[in-house]
Amino acid sequence: MNVQETVLPQARRLRVAPELSPEARRRLRWMDYYEAHDRNATQTCRHFDISRETFYRVVAPLRSPAAPEPGR
Repeated sequence: MNVQETVLPQARRLRVAPELSPEARRRLRWMDYYEAHDRNATQTCRHFDISRETFYRVVAPLRSPAAPEPGR
């Protein structure tokens, strides 16, 4: 994925992602909800009416040992 960087005056760098597919936007909504609700997978799955198995298939690649959790 190509990510373009833009530097705004008196602001941090803003990363602008290319246009996302509908499937990617849907999964991004899952992850946003998950992060906003204290990483509660059960609540996220109920909210979006998805199985935990499906949710964890999406989350697993993001939780690789090479990618530490934020704040740790």
